[in-house]
Amino acid sequence: MNRLNEWLTLAANIGVIAGLVFLGLEIQQNTTQLRANTSYSINDALAKINAPRYLDADFADIWVRGLESLDNLDEVEKVRFESYAYDLVNLAVYVDKLEKQDLSDVHLDVVDLISRRIQDNPGLRAVLTSMKRNWAASEELYTRLTDDR
Repeated sequence: MNRLNEWLTLAANIGVIAGLVFLGLEIQQNTTQLRANTSYSINDALAKINAPRYLDADFADIWVRGLESLDNLDEVEKVRFESYAYDLVNLAVYVDKLEKQDLSDVHLDVVDLISRRIQDNPGLRAVLTSMKRNWAASEELYTRLTDDR
């Protein structure tokens, strides 16, 4: 009976070890799939954000003039430009959170790309500056978006 208990304990321990190995492999596979899904969602968001600029000539004109200065836009155009800029900043916030959780796996640094757009264009800088008082994301991200490097 003692020998049978030893064999059963050994079998149970082997089963536990096999279960842990299987669980580890499942977690790794799940993480890989999650990273692929977030990569797809970021790329999809970039495509949707860029679409108005190449699909709508009127918006492309607003975009070009707004980049130079918000003063180049009438009130309705300013609302369209600012709404687009908010979407751009929201994408940066989303990607920043994914990066901090090590879930972002895209082929380019989206936050850096958006940051350079903001820094290189006075109209976008003005929109982000106007958001400062209501900024809810991390101060580190706001600094990353606004500081010239």
